[in-house]
Amino acid sequence: MEFFTENLNLPDRQALAEHERGANAQALRGVAVVATLASAALALVAYAGGQVAATVAGLVNLCLLGALLTRSSSEGLVRRSRVVAVAVLLLEGALLLWLLWDQPATLKIALALGYSGLLFWFRFTAAEAALVLVPLWATTCFIWTLELKDLWLAPKNLGGVIWPTAVLGSVLAGIATSTRHRRQRFLQTWRRESSLDRERERLREEVESARQIQISMLPRATPRLDWLDIAGVSMPAHEVGGDYYDYFTLAEDEFAVVIGDVAGHGLASGLLLSGLRSCLYLLRTELNQPVAVLEKLDDMVRNTTGKRLLVTLQCACFSAKEREVRIASAGHPPVLRYSAREGKIREVSLPALPLGTRLGASFREEQLALEAGDVLLFYTDGLVETANLAGEPYGPTRLASVFSQAARARSSLEIRNSLLADLANFKGDSRRNDDVTLVVSQVR
Repeated sequence: MEFFTENLNLPDRQALAEHERGANAQALRGVAVVATLASAALALVAYAGGQVAATVAGLVNLCLLGALLTRSSSEGLVRRSRVVAVAVLLLEGALLLWLLWDQPATLKIALALGYSGLLFWFRFTAAEAALVLVPLWATTCFIWTLELKDLWLAPKNLGGVIWPTAVLGSVLAGIATSTRHRRQRFLQTWRRESSLDRERERLREEVESARQIQISMLPRATPRLDWLDIAGVSMPAHEVGGDYYDYFTLAEDEFAVVIGDVAGHGLASGLLLSGLRSCLYLLRTELNQPVAVLEKLDDMVRNTTGKRLLVTLQCACFSAKEREVRIASAGHPPVLRYSAREGKIREVSLPALPLGTRLGASFREEQLALEAGDVLLFYTDGLVETANLAGEPYGPTRLASVFSQAARARSSLEIRNSLLADLANFKGDSRRNDDVTLVVSQVR
């Protein structure tokens, strides 16, 4: 499977060639290990029997096989594995016959059969297999004829030549058939995996496009207002997240912040967010009446999505003239308000059902008087639900404590960065499972 993962972009024939090179290299390593053990055993037997030439040949063969095993994973040997395998098999077959020259012919025939079975490990054509086996079988049969005497002149003994030839033909046909079937199986798997990889690549491109679209839906720049300092951020946990926030300038002295969270992640959430954002832009002139906007958005979500797609949303309309903010919420986490005069944190909770519940949701609005230095924190539930390696959630208590300290900073950006830094320290190396979005608004 690793081969498929790395080479799915190759043409079929090139992929097949690369696969067979790797398979032959692996089979060559296996044969080299078997030949090393066999050669060591034969060298010991020859040494014990006082056969100097056979002992030397066994030791030389051991050195050659050791060098082969040392280089067996090199790129050059893998690319030439087919040629090297044929050469090694010819050499080992010749050495085997030489070492067993004085042994009975029946033993040579048995070893020739066993040696032929080794070739099924390789991806050889019939011609390549014949190049290895024909010399082995021809020599073995010739030695056998010498033992049987006058075999070439005795018609009654021709079966002694015909049956080895039939066996050799069957082995060659079996090797060719095995190679052909392996190639067919490989190509079937290869084409299936290539097709799946192309489909995965297409989906990755679509997801990346959706991610870019979602990123483009977020504010590209922070509004610069004389009376309100704003800083926001959204960090998706997946390629396409379900969080959203935006800013709307309603008039010279009116400004709106919207933050939302679609249940779930992925393309469905991204599509719903896109529709929600479009509706908000159509309704932006009405955001000074946040309850009315939520009611219209609830109707849109209920009539355009499935039952499982719910949205929490919060709208806040700031007024510089009235020095107040009007907040309405649809199932969203509470707003945290820091009072500069009191130095305390207050939780502004507006319980309501999310958008799209089909249960007749009712929304209400709360007005808060603002003073210079007051700070409002809007956030999605992914912030308080982020867990550390021990599985403990960040939690609203820690958030309120950290926000209380950070809210004394000179700018919304510093407050935002302090919250994110504490969240990162708490989370450590654990993986976020939900998007994190927050918006800090500080009254000048």
